[in-house]
Amino acid sequence: MLTIYHSNQVEIHKELLIHLMEVDPLTDPFESEVILVQSPGMAQWLQIQIAEKKGISANLKFPMPASFIWQQYNSNLPDVPAQSEFAKDTMVWRLMALIPHYLEREEFQSLAGYLRKNEQSQQHKLYHLACKIADLFDQYLVYRPDWIKYWEQNQPHFIESQIKQCLPPHSNDTLFAQIHQDIAWQGVLWQALVSDVLQSIGKTEPRHRTNLHLQYLNQLKNGKAKNLPKRLFIFGISALPKVYLETFHAMSKHCDVHLFFNNPCRAYWGDIVDERYLQKLVSRHRTDYYSHEISPLISDEQQNLFNTEQYELTADDEKLQIGNPLLATWGKLGRDFLHLLTEMEPNEIAAYAENQRDGLLQQVQNRILDLVPQSAENPLNWQKNDRTLTFHSCHSPMREVEILHDHLLQLFQQNPELTPKDIVVMVADIDQYAPYIQAVFGQYQAPKEHFKGDPQHIPYSISDSKLTANDVLVEGFLSLLKLKESLFGAEDVLAFLDIPAIRERFAIEADELPRIRSWVAQAGIRFGLEKTQQHHNYNAWKAGLERMLLGYAMREQNGIWQDNVGFDASYGLKGQLTGSLAEFIEQLYQWQLVLQQNHNIQQWCEQLLSLVDQCFAENSQNTITLLKIKESINELREIPFKELIESDVIADVLTAKLSDTQNSLKFLVGRVSFCTLLPMRAIPFKVICLLGMNDGSYPRQQTPNSFDLMHYHRQKGDRFRRDDDRYLFLEALLSAREQLYISYVGKSIINNQKLEPSVLVSQLLTYLTDNSNATTDDLIHNYSMTIFSAKNFDKNHRSFAKQWLPVLQGTEVKPFNQPIPAQSDETNVIDLQRLIEFVQHPVKFFFEKRLGVYFRNEQDLIADSENFTLDGLEKYQIRGELLKFSDAEWQDYFARLKVKGILPRAEFATVYADGLQTDIAVLKTTLADYLVQSAQSLTLDLPVDIDGRTVHLQGNIGQLYGELTQRIDWRVSNVRDKDRIQSWLYYLALQAHSESEIPPALFYDKNGKVTATKTLDKSTALEQLTRYMRDYLQGETQLQIVPNENIGKYLALIADESAVDFEQCLAHLEAIAEPYNRVPDLYWQRLLVQAELDFADINQRVKDWFGNM
Repeated sequence: MLTIYHSNQVEIHKELLIHLMEVDPLTDPFESEVILVQSPGMAQWLQIQIAEKKGISANLKFPMPASFIWQQYNSNLPDVPAQSEFAKDTMVWRLMALIPHYLEREEFQSLAGYLRKNEQSQQHKLYHLACKIADLFDQYLVYRPDWIKYWEQNQPHFIESQIKQCLPPHSNDTLFAQIHQDIAWQGVLWQALVSDVLQSIGKTEPRHRTNLHLQYLNQLKNGKAKNLPKRLFIFGISALPKVYLETFHAMSKHCDVHLFFNNPCRAYWGDIVDERYLQKLVSRHRTDYYSHEISPLISDEQQNLFNTEQYELTADDEKLQIGNPLLATWGKLGRDFLHLLTEMEPNEIAAYAENQRDGLLQQVQNRILDLVPQSAENPLNWQKNDRTLTFHSCHSPMREVEILHDHLLQLFQQNPELTPKDIVVMVADIDQYAPYIQAVFGQYQAPKEHFKGDPQHIPYSISDSKLTANDVLVEGFLSLLKLKESLFGAEDVLAFLDIPAIRERFAIEADELPRIRSWVAQAGIRFGLEKTQQHHNYNAWKAGLERMLLGYAMREQNGIWQDNVGFDASYGLKGQLTGSLAEFIEQLYQWQLVLQQNHNIQQWCEQLLSLVDQCFAENSQNTITLLKIKESINELREIPFKELIESDVIADVLTAKLSDTQNSLKFLVGRVSFCTLLPMRAIPFKVICLLGMNDGSYPRQQTPNSFDLMHYHRQKGDRFRRDDDRYLFLEALLSAREQLYISYVGKSIINNQKLEPSVLVSQLLTYLTDNSNATTDDLIHNYSMTIFSAKNFDKNHRSFAKQWLPVLQGTEVKPFNQPIPAQSDETNVIDLQRLIEFVQHPVKFFFEKRLGVYFRNEQDLIADSENFTLDGLEKYQIRGELLKFSDAEWQDYFARLKVKGILPRAEFATVYADGLQTDIAVLKTTLADYLVQSAQSLTLDLPVDIDGRTVHLQGNIGQLYGELTQRIDWRVSNVRDKDRIQSWLYYLALQAHSESEIPPALFYDKNGKVTATKTLDKSTALEQLTRYMRDYLQGETQLQIVPNENIGKYLALIADESAVDFEQCLAHLEAIAEPYNRVPDLYWQRLLVQAELDFADINQRVKDWFGNM
């Protein structure tokens, strides 16, 4: 007998199931109870509940409906294999072999056009097309078995007739023609697929679900059922295909079938269809489980309303009783299932229970239960402090998780009986939110032995996450499969070395990665593996590695040897690291050769297993992952495809296999469960939280195939992603026992503009505002953009992020430019070079040398394209090197640059070489007398009296000519203020050190123009030097603010003390921070944001520092 139990609470279904098991236990103690479920999560929950009730949960089987039915086919029908020959994965490969033979036929022109136009390889496109068609045939086998029979009987006109009846009356001829063509080629392809399967197994009748379903029903009708359990429970399933229900109904003639339908409404809320169907419903009754009263399914009042055409008409032309709008809008999936169940005419038992709480959430649930229509006369009782149903608008996914963490801590504080296992957090895509969850919830230490742990720690687990999204080893393996067309860009290859298992395999330590990266950049490696392909690529990996390996034995100064120069950085004992890197690159090279060839499936399996062994070192942390990868590879051996397969196809197959491997074992493990919103997971929790309920994110989008015929012929029970997601949202609303928390990104993090939530959230908000005195602003909680905002600690919001508490407590924010403690040791020696750096940029010097703060705005990514230009730094460096060589040595120098991969390609190298030589011609002529001399240096140790104590200025002064008296320097570019400052301080040090007057320091620019320092007598020079040293010592405890660019212009601004324009002075400093055509100065930017500027002190210091310069 088939008995359907209707209840709005899964807990009641659980009690009914346990009661049935207790009052009628199985006579055979070794026989297992069979409970069909649709998800492992429901099975896990049910086992826990049974164990809590009975003390033990054992000898239970939880198969899925599809696998259970197939097992029955296997047990009762002859020659039914354990795995179907028409399984989706198997059909894909058979279709790949069949489709090319039919592309010349007229009905296949749309497929042929797709395969011609796409940019992918022919076989790769064919694989994706076969996947789509196999998925469609798999749907037809379950939801359109009659179409399968029509195709096999060569009667496609019946399918066309069915579809035309469902199309709008005024559909155009083009649509009819397209449908006709799709029916034709799908029928031909199905017949070919059946013939191919029958030929391979030597049978005359296809053993697919449609045929086996009819055979099994016939066998059950004749009373020949075998291996059926004494009874069968179907639990926690929101929807089943019609053919499955027919099967279970037929089984119920031989065993008891108990189907527990989680029905949100005690009244009939399905499609009335027509008058005839209404009369059928009127004759139906249900028995109340508690009172044993028998009541009609449709009351006289409801019948009269329908007869007077007082009903709702949905977008799918369903006729519904006037009732709850949420149920009508979101309940399509359950409504269709209810219709199919009602058609079975089973024995029906109702066991409904109203929620006794009076919160807003519970009121909404009870109105759905009683099918209460929308009415202004009977409003919801909303209270301002009601927290049972809340909406939270945030600026980003990260803020959603941060606010959730605070909210859960508050719940635990308010309700000591609430535990982490009572809470589930569901999101549309767990892989998107997993990093934020780990960052927020994982930052607090868990309690350990002899350690209390952080009070903000919340135990949590993440389930349903894909292996490909959470395991770097799997991601690395899949990346290796996609190297066929790779350019082997430097950054892409170095990324592989971030994977610990790869580093371990090639004996490379993590702390060696910065050195390798530096070597790759210095060796000129950009892209490509081979040095010689169509033309010489000196930026290829092998070219760079040859230079590194040659550098082990000889230096660059030894010149070119066999089209290579030595790489100095790898000289000597560093050669072992070069060898490890070379071995790794060789392995990639050999693997790319494998990828560029097609292989049969057995060869691919051997190659892939070899790749895993050769590229990944196994250790205790990755053993399970490597085992899973190898298992997935070995599963490929079962692929029924004899032809050679391209690497792109193999990569997609393994990506799909490893992506489908979900981690669902961490669901319901005594912690806060984070998981994906999945069908058939209507498990009750005290608190249910939904994150990421954004417009466009949920319901999730799914574009149907253009050739999906079910799209034009919808039937009750058909599954569509958006209908599933709507029903999931309804189930979440009904499964929350105490609180439902809904969060979404409601404001842009860029411009703070309002963003709309999911349409489902909007519909729920509209329902609440239409049925209560609450407004949308009352219901939605808005939050600040950042966790450290003071708004997080006001009376409306409560944050537990105590590290930001000083903001709330009003701690006085001290001025930025204030003294800091002096260093422990008194400074008695000042290095000359550090003094120069201080005067050149006192702001940067203070941040870096005293605060240890380094602001870097470096684009350190290694270029991965052909080199056709030289940037400004490269040209500057080459010009500087050219000055060292004679004209006759220039060609040899450019040859080395070419081999090192620095010069641009082809004739661009000649153009740049000629231009660089021209650039320095004038400067070289100007400096001719100095270039033939050897510059001298002076070791300086100058004692200086500073406020009564002696401080030594020490350092080396180079670039000295003419009996160590004059410093001559140059720059193969324009002279900057920092160059003038450097010459100025060297001159002051020389003058203060010398007993006689020395000539000014000279500095030449790229055009040969010379800049000379002012000349001072020894006492004046010493006085100026003392001023710098005194400010240097003061700079150890307090920032010295002095502009370091366009100093002459600034001096002009402050020349007249009575008419100084401070706005212009500030504008000058802002121009230093953000120059028009150069990289911003982050140190000045940081200073100007925080510091209050004392221009009187700044201007006086500028005069003191640079007035004499």
